[in-house]
Amino acid sequence: MKSLNKKTQVCCLLAGSVLLSAGANADVVSAEANGYGLTADISLLLANVTVAPQGHASGTAPGMFDGSNSVVDFSAFAVGLANINATLIEGSASSDVDGFAGIRTTDSMGRVDGLGANVLLSSVLGLDASMIQSNASITGDYGSLNMYGSSNLADVTLSILGATLDIDANAAANTVLFDSLGIRVVLNEQIFGGDGIETAQLEVNAIHISFNDVAAGLGLLNGDIRIGHSFASMTATIPSPGALACVPAGALLSMRRRRRAQ
Repeated sequence: MKSLNKKTQVCCLLAGSVLLSAGANADVVSAEANGYGLTADISLLLANVTVAPQGHASGTAPGMFDGSNSVVDFSAFAVGLANINATLIEGSASSDVDGFAGIRTTDSMGRVDGLGANVLLSSVLGLDASMIQSNASITGDYGSLNMYGSSNLADVTLSILGATLDIDANAAANTVLFDSLGIRVVLNEQIFGGDGIETAQLEVNAIHISFNDVAAGLGLLNGDIRIGHSFASMTATIPSPGALACVPAGALLSMRRRRRAQ
């Protein structure tokens, strides 16, 4: 195999130089964020409790956004199945993505204060907390989109099937607190997506409780509860891909001319 001649090597170096300089002028072209305090969907036989996202705030970019929403004195229940109450539920979402070059940031938050909840009169689940909150954030530019997630669980008391579980206020990411008999509880759930170069997305749920065919009397309990939800995503790209395409094309042309000369 023949080594590249000097002319071809110079073309390759120029191509790499153009690519690197283009990366420095990359744009964060889009972003999305949403945050809410609470959502639930629980069913047993003919009984059902469905709670749409409460305190929901969201936004999409380009076009900077900064929004929040809140619900005061929330209550939802189905007699004999579940009861959920909260004094305050909040969500927020913000981004400074404007479609131009430079480091940009997208954030979201979901929070619940004064939470009290039970499923089947606490025989399956009992939950009380002074505050539960999660945050999701992405910051950076093309080549380095950094994701940060966190949860804060203040004064949380949780019981599953009559047993009280210890709760770490600053639980590590994706702490599986309980996973048995069809009941699964995850603290500070963090779900990452994207390559961190062109795309990045992060979902955080401070507490995620799921029921999968849990034996309860004459029926099976199924459903899902998310408390303190936050989500953020960003996409970055190198502008003018057509211009960049000319560089490798020029290098190929130079190689072809060299081969013909040989």
